[in-house]
Amino acid sequence: MTEKTRSKTIVKDDPTLADLQERYNMDAEVWARSKRGFPFNIPLKFIVALALGTPIALSVAWFDTSNTYLWKVYLYSLFFSAIAYYVTDKAIDQFKESLEKNGLFGKDLNKAGERDKKPPV
Repeated sequence: MTEKTRSKTIVKDDPTLADLQERYNMDAEVWARSKRGFPFNIPLKFIVALALGTPIALSVAWFDTSNTYLWKVYLYSLFFSAIAYYVTDKAIDQFKESLEKNGLFGKDLNKAGERDKKPPV
């Protein structure tokens, strides 16, 4: 289903395009031309996993087991990273309500609609 307005075709069959047209007034022809093949269609999660996983895999493969100082550095880094994640996760839950009461919250700017009508995030 399509309708023609202001020399732009509004496509309602493609939900992604319909959302982009509502949010950003995206042109259907521009959207069709932007759909490119390899390497642009590789999922972002795969790229991030590859970027983080390759150095980790190589460091484990070439890890010098006789170097105790290096072991300590890895273990301390892992330990403190896990603690920092836990503390941050709990702090967000603890302070969420008080920050909202004081008006310190964000709005999801990527969602369609007016900013004032969006729920706080």
